[in-house]
Amino acid sequence: MADGTAKRDFPAESMSSRFHSAGAKMRWMAVIMVLLQPLGWAENPRPVWTLDLEQRYGLRSFQAQINLTWSKQQNVVFLASGRLLVYQVNQLAEPAQLAARNTSGGAGNFLLEIRVLDVRGGNLIQSLRLPASAGFSAILPTQNGKLIVRIGESLRLCTQEFRTLASRELPLKGEAPVELWQIAVSPSGAQLALVHEQATPSPAVVTDEKAISEIEILDADTLKTVRTFSISSRLSPWSFGDGFLVAADPGQLSGERRWGYLDFEGNWKALAVKGDSCNYHMRALGSESVAVYGCGRLGVVNAEGKKLFTHDLRSHDTVGSVIRAGRYLAVELDRQMEIALPDTNFPFTMPKPERLELYDLATNKRLLSLAVKSNNLYYAVSDNGALAVIEGSTLALYQADN
Repeated sequence: MADGTAKRDFPAESMSSRFHSAGAKMRWMAVIMVLLQPLGWAENPRPVWTLDLEQRYGLRSFQAQINLTWSKQQNVVFLASGRLLVYQVNQLAEPAQLAARNTSGGAGNFLLEIRVLDVRGGNLIQSLRLPASAGFSAILPTQNGKLIVRIGESLRLCTQEFRTLASRELPLKGEAPVELWQIAVSPSGAQLALVHEQATPSPAVVTDEKAISEIEILDADTLKTVRTFSISSRLSPWSFGDGFLVAADPGQLSGERRWGYLDFEGNWKALAVKGDSCNYHMRALGSESVAVYGCGRLGVVNAEGKKLFTHDLRSHDTVGSVIRAGRYLAVELDRQMEIALPDTNFPFTMPKPERLELYDLATNKRLLSLAVKSNNLYYAVSDNGALAVIEGSTLALYQADN
């Protein structure tokens, strides 16, 4: 636009007024930001430290491929004694020579890369490389400084130095089109849940007469079986609390999912959220609490359904995941996005992480709010308010003010 036109549209006094108004707005914004500081809420705070996992420790980007299971077997977890563990399954650049499968189900083409770092600066403490498979892998902290290492069809209880204390197999019967093992450690780290599901190819088939879920509860210190039971349906999705599982009603055949507690005898009981009639998703947390989210709200309730924490979400936000450590609750907020599978033109919608927020359950306040750029987010929270976040090949550590 020409200068003369601009001047005719906006006389000098009007321009002055506008600049004065803009300056006032900027001053008010500055005041608001100052006022927010005592509340402990930091919008996109600076990390304590960051590092490039690819350049520094030889890991690939954590940007997983939807159609490759092995590419999604990766995570970051806090360990005891000020340590942070990052793991990732990688495929060899060149195929390995033909060999018999080992107990992990692999034949040498995949490796589980493990890096143990110092929380204070991200310096390397330990580096390991274990044979893996194209299936499921995970590393889960338990209690007393121990770890559960799952690689394919094998399970090991290890020390933090990865010395094996006990092991067991996760055998596949091969009697159903869909068969898998899922594992979870209770929030206290005292128990391990194994869920062996067998079902039809479609998870949407709720009347599958042949579906069965066999559940084992193990002592996480020994891998010895404490309790076994089964239900005549798929259990997924589920989560593990101390002394119970949280799952949808196994006997429900249609309609919105009803969530509740599943005890170690196989008995299911609805968890009623007092004062709310909306349908929610639920996930077990530590301290015998449950996260309840849906319909624009996020809450934490105790075993009786009493609210311990509530937060209203923005209209387009959905909760992708929640993690609790002590008084801290980390929440991934997603937005639906449309994508197409590789080598196809068929679009479908899936959630994309948009923000990661940290809350103090003791004060009901938001402490941190981070914008997420990657389509794949991996994070962990510690009981002293540290937040470890991986996007792409970048690992960052944030610290909430205590």
